[in-house]
Amino acid sequence: MSGFHWTGVPRYARRMGYVSGQRRLAARGKRCRSQWRDHILRCRELMVAAANRCSDRGRVLVVGSGPLHDIPVAQLSARFREVILLDVVHLQGPRSEVKHYDNVRLVQGDVTGVAERVFLHRSLDVRPTRPWDSSFDLIISANVLSQLPLMPCQFVPASDGEKTSFAQRVVRSHLAWLAGAQGRVCLIADVERQYWNGDVLQCAHPLLWGHTLPAGAEKWIWVLGPKPEMDPDYDIKHKVYAYVSFPKTEIDLNDIKL
Repeated sequence: MSGFHWTGVPRYARRMGYVSGQRRLAARGKRCRSQWRDHILRCRELMVAAANRCSDRGRVLVVGSGPLHDIPVAQLSARFREVILLDVVHLQGPRSEVKHYDNVRLVQGDVTGVAERVFLHRSLDVRPTRPWDSSFDLIISANVLSQLPLMPCQFVPASDGEKTSFAQRVVRSHLAWLAGAQGRVCLIADVERQYWNGDVLQCAHPLLWGHTLPAGAEKWIWVLGPKPEMDPDYDIKHKVYAYVSFPKTEIDLNDIKL
């Protein structure tokens, strides 16, 4: 029996839409398997490369493990003493998969510490916190950076300006938490959404709420939603930035305005 521990779905996760969001993501991954193949392979290869560069292989934390489409669970399990897969909610698929590994554990929680307090207080006037310690040999932030503020922003009534400011702080807080990590950090993040009509790019908009990532990233395009999966008229693609070793020194830990 693995270190798997199931405590049920937190109330805030169900009420705020995290459960339905995970179900949609899992279903889309199945429908778009061929279009996602390159993205998934590159994510897994990058994570394995990051793991191979770790001199100490005690614990690895994967933030945003989701349906495990892009997570090389077997390879991480073989390389580390303990693998922790963190997400706000875990569906039946991931729960079944990790039972095959004695050293892999699913943990339900919000890495920002924001969502439950937003649910309880119905306000975006909450300072993001980083409740998870950073004492891991490897932390993998897996395609979640742009997503972290979305559910909280949708849940409470607030002005566009208030929501934008809150989202900026959540993203900045996550980057600062990664920069303060003791071990290696592997970051994979979608940074831009693109709308394509055939081979013609119609428009694009950034996804990191005004933040930019350091130079040196590997870059590729993820065909997230081929027409009409997410839009009846356009193929939706995301530009992805990925770092085998995130340059933590380029994030100013003192430049955090929460």
